[in-house]
Amino acid sequence: MKSYIVIGLGRFGTEVARQLFKHGCEVLAMDSNADLVNQVSNEVTHAVVGDGQDKDVLRALDAGSFDCAIIA
Repeated sequence: MKSYIVIGLGRFGTEVARQLFKHGCEVLAMDSNADLVNQVSNEVTHAVVGDGQDKDVLRALDAGSFDCAIIA
């Protein structure tokens, strides 16, 4: 199973995350806006509130272990 981290949950990022999950992929969706994270949390594998520009946050999420990162 492919794994993806989607950083940024605007219209594009949210739809990408939803479609990847619908197609059987593991998806970690992330945004600094808690409302956006809550809206997608039931439609992805994991959803977290965090700053995608913060290297410590990305390290804590082990972002380098995903097959692909999508910066939306």
